[in-house]
Amino acid sequence: PDVPTVNEAADLKSYELIAWFGDSVFAWDQIRLPLRWEESVKVAVSGTKRVETDAIVADILPAFSRLTGVRIEYVSEADPARQLHLQFMDRTDFVAQVQGKETVLCLTHPVPTVDHPVLVQIPNYYTAAELDTTCVWHELLHAWGFLGHPETLPSVLGPGPRVPTTNDLVLLRALYDPRLKPGMPKYEVLQ
Repeated sequence: PDVPTVNEAADLKSYELIAWFGDSVFAWDQIRLPLRWEESVKVAVSGTKRVETDAIVADILPAFSRLTGVRIEYVSEADPARQLHLQFMDRTDFVAQVQGKETVLCLTHPVPTVDHPVLVQIPNYYTAAELDTTCVWHELLHAWGFLGHPETLPSVLGPGPRVPTTNDLVLLRALYDPRLKPGMPKYEVLQ
């Protein structure tokens, strides 16, 4: 998607955006801004996927780079320096990973450690490219710093929209505003 214009952003009510931002970034009673990717992120893409999925990922990752200014560097899944791993997998393996919770469509493990990158897991059982697109956008928004599932405004993170909304795009840009720093108190970020 294209970067939203100032006029599109101005059409949204500021208090609704602030609430959405707060619900999305400060999930689970978090009081400080979580870590974000800095200047670049090393991304590995692996697993069994449909041909269309390669095109979806090839479109979406550059959109994240344009919106946030974070450069994408593709690496192999075996690279110990990888920071983000998109793993496409068989549905049976995915259901086992989520301990049989069949209502979970895709999943992000968003807390990276020295030994483990952020892991985005997407099962390959979808028959529609639209669902792949939804899962990739949804989970990459989590991987890029949006931890919650807000319901105050339409969002690909919440119920309903299957593609990113203007809200998603504007607030992704806001999260990566250079004035915001990891660890900032919530009250400062939401001012």
